[in-house]
Amino acid sequence: FGSLMWTNGSYGINHYVYGYNPDPLNQPWSLTYDRDMPWGTIGGTGNDSQVPLLLDCTWAGTFPSMSDIIPPSGDDVWPEQGLGLRIQCEMARVCLDRHGKAINSLFMDMSATGVPLWKLWDLKWHRLWTAQNYSRSDLVDANGVPWL
Repeated sequence: FGSLMWTNGSYGINHYVYGYNPDPLNQPWSLTYDRDMPWGTIGGTGNDSQVPLLLDCTWAGTFPSMSDIIPPSGDDVWPEQGLGLRIQCEMARVCLDRHGKAINSLFMDMSATGVPLWKLWDLKWHRLWTAQNYSRSDLVDANGVPWL
């Protein structure tokens, strides 16, 4: 990996766990950050079993958006988004074909389980998140062929 070694991860944190920081010079690295989104706590959310804390991830963490597209493969190279922060599709960092079309996740209640990839959009990532209700058939490649 050479000089890009710092850009890779095995597990990443749900960055919405952090508290809100009003200092514009110290904002988290997201295009969708809003003061009402972050949990600012570990536990006590009222949804602890649905709030992901740590997950299989290609980066140190992720700030997914409800509008993130379903990536057309089980990796985070599409859409072409480059390396670094503020990428186009943060969900691609965790929508990875690592464990039989699922990833492992640790939740706020400290339970751990496998999450089918299409169910990632149904987790309670931040306070304002609403389930997107995708199904397995929604995950298709660039030719419309299901990759699950």
